[in-house]
Amino acid sequence: DGGGPDVEPVTCDGEWPAPPAGELCTVAEGTEGLLIRADLILPDGLMTHGQVLIIDDTIACVGCDCELDPAAATATWLTCPDAVLSPGLINGHDHITFTQMKPAPDNGVRYDHRHEWRKGLNGKPKIQSVQNSHPLGDAFGEMRQVMGGTTSLFGSGGEAGFLRNLDKSSLLEGLTHGTADYSTFPLGDSGGTMISSGCSYSGYDDPNQSMSYAAYVPHVAEGIGDAARNEFLCVSGLDATGVDLTFSSSAFIHGVGMMPSDVALMAGEGTGLVWSPRSNTCLYGMTAPAPVYDRLGVLIALGTDWTASGSVHLLRELACAEQWNDVYWDGWFSDADLVGMVTDDAAELMGFGDVLGALVPGKVADVALWDARTNDGYRAILDATSADVALVLRGGEALYGDASLLDALTIPGDCD
Repeated sequence: DGGGPDVEPVTCDGEWPAPPAGELCTVAEGTEGLLIRADLILPDGLMTHGQVLIIDDTIACVGCDCELDPAAATATWLTCPDAVLSPGLINGHDHITFTQMKPAPDNGVRYDHRHEWRKGLNGKPKIQSVQNSHPLGDAFGEMRQVMGGTTSLFGSGGEAGFLRNLDKSSLLEGLTHGTADYSTFPLGDSGGTMISSGCSYSGYDDPNQSMSYAAYVPHVAEGIGDAARNEFLCVSGLDATGVDLTFSSSAFIHGVGMMPSDVALMAGEGTGLVWSPRSNTCLYGMTAPAPVYDRLGVLIALGTDWTASGSVHLLRELACAEQWNDVYWDGWFSDADLVGMVTDDAAELMGFGDVLGALVPGKVADVALWDARTNDGYRAILDATSADVALVLRGGEALYGDASLLDALTIPGDCD
């Protein structure tokens, strides 16, 4: 098990009233603030029957007795004995401007490099990619991800109103924070340049500029052939004719074509991995060797990539990650590890670990409430469909959820 020692869950004392028949929570409406009583997913493990107090857009208290905080006296109380409260999920990789695109038909071909399916190189069939036909296509894709419990996206675009778009300062939805830099072609190879040795690419990202962002997150080594690995050689300093983009605030998307020694170099520099197993499997028949990354000390986040070959939301991507983990890797990652890839670890790699990704006092109140009447603990997320998402708050504001909960948190008639 790559998750380190198991952490014993903390259980808070006290009996809670059963909710009305058919409902997940008992609601006691207040005038200011919100107290949620449920099982909690915390950075260091589970807390059974814990409490989270939200004041304005901020988590004010996490623990067994937040109800004793003076601010709780005027708060709306949601008491949910069979629910799990987690941070809002963070999608570490998407292309939201392609989110109207249906999954590409499987042509039976597996590729060695992304430029083969992008450009039809080396005799491989090109996959036609279609951008959204309307700006609201971005919002449609974001809404679909909110319905899967996601509150933040690293997605190369976006629309105002749903997700925090972590690479767009104008779309952070109220956060004042530096953004992450989304780099699809860090070697200037958008035209389809594939080189198996040497670093004669047309235009590298500038390392000094890249280090100035909250996080620098480029696509690197997307493929299984020599040309994919050579990208890493040329952006890691291993080939002196390239540049060095491995540093503590960078995280590489995909990283399929790496050797273990490459992964060790990333670990030594503090460079993370953003893993997209469904898209990798569909296109290349292989994915990044995530246990190798983890064993060598590389932090991992999870991302959906895009609907053409990836997942429509993080719950489907988690299911794919878990299948790789169980079938091929003998359960290397624990349930807590997998959930961490879409919460606190993702926040850290996107450069937002100071404000997002954990149920911790002082952090922003981006949270998701999960129906745990069938599956509890981490399984409430890992076995969930969007029907199990009971409530999604971004900065304490209700975006999605069960009608009975939204009625208590919004002006009646405000929600569709």
